[in-house]
Amino acid sequence: MDIHVPNSEELRPQPVPEGIYSALLESVKTSVTTNGNPFISITFVLQSQGPGEEKTIGRKVFDNVVVTPQTLWKVNQLYFSFTKQDLPEGDYSVEELVSLVTSALHPNQNCNVKVAQELYEGVTRNKVLAYFVD
Repeated sequence: MDIHVPNSEELRPQPVPEGIYSALLESVKTSVTTNGNPFISITFVLQSQGPGEEKTIGRKVFDNVVVTPQTLWKVNQLYFSFTKQDLPEGDYSVEELVSLVTSALHPNQNCNVKVAQELYEGVTRNKVLAYFVD
């Protein structure tokens, strides 16, 4: 059997159109950036059709939330969306804060995500701007 490999442009996943989508939280993982900062990696599976003809149901979008003092607003946005509460005031180790936030995120949880497109290193990709949970 022969397999044709197309040019690299055709191999790249195409971003979904900008919009608000019904989504299923598929997975939550933690890791560390190359700079040593912890981050929370979230995978969403789209459950609704976006604008236009392109099929979006079943497509995945990803969000990586870096956990640093400068990004606490984004960490709080994530936590608030899923708990309807701000992060509790206090002093935390990085591990404690990451654990607190990830414990609020449950795989197979339904939500809505606001998806945009951004240009990153010459490639258009999706970016999750906000989360909405009933």
